[in-house]
Amino acid sequence: MHLTEGRSTGFRKIRRSLEANGSPEPVFETDDDRSYFLTTLNVHLEAQVGEQAIQILEFCKIQHTKQEILNHIGLSPVYMNYKRHILPLLQSDLLAFTIPAKPKSRLQKYVTTQSGFQTINQQIKLKGDKKWDKKNTFNH
Repeated sequence: MHLTEGRSTGFRKIRRSLEANGSPEPVFETDDDRSYFLTTLNVHLEAQVGEQAIQILEFCKIQHTKQEILNHIGLSPVYMNYKRHILPLLQSDLLAFTIPAKPKSRLQKYVTTQSGFQTINQQIKLKGDKKWDKKNTFNH
């Protein structure tokens, strides 16, 4: 049926391509009987960073409150919006608390991390220094 490449170069090509664009290593799985073969390609971080995330990271170059951030991107300051837009950036180490010891402090603010700055710069390079607008998105 000729479903596989005969020269055994597929794995190397996959690994080289993923490494070249900074993606995580692939995961190859099979069982002892070799009854299946599963390849997992994890999503590159840049593919997960959308327009609103970039707007937040740009805005948080100077520290801001949760309410200020959500207002900046046109959302109401309710928990669900925090959970959808700010929390993933914290978990990805793109944003950081200004008071890490007290994450629930009423004085808490958020600031872009070094990784966040790198992500902003990578997005600018990918888009060829174009101004961000609603047409320029990076959704997965």
